[in-house]
Amino acid sequence: GGNQVKAFLYLTDVSAIEDGPYAYVVGSHRDAEMKRMNVAITGAANAFKSTDAPLVDPARILPILAPAGSLVISNQSGFHRGYPQTAGHERVIAVLNITT
Repeated sequence: GGNQVKAFLYLTDVSAIEDGPYAYVVGSHRDAEMKRMNVAITGAANAFKSTDAPLVDPARILPILAPAGSLVISNQSGFHRGYPQTAGHERVIAVLNITT
C-alpha cells in the first residue's frame, strides 16, 4: 500500500535501541482504524506533530537492528520513525526516498 518507499543504508552499526534504530509498527499500513484515531488525536492536540502516533501498541513496534552495510526498505504508509539516540551513541544512514 501507499505510494512511498524509503531505502535506508546503515553506515554505522545499529546494534542497540540506544543507537537510534529505524522502527516500524507492524501491521500499521493496514490498520485504518488506528490511523483514523491517531490523525484525530494529533489534529486536536497541539502537543503532537501531524506525523505522531500516540496510540500505538508498543508490542507491535519493530526496531531494525543491523550492522553497517545493511539495507532496510520500508513501505512508508505505516507508522515509522527513528528512535532517538542516547548520548554517546549514533546512527549514520543514507536515505533514498522513492515515490510514485
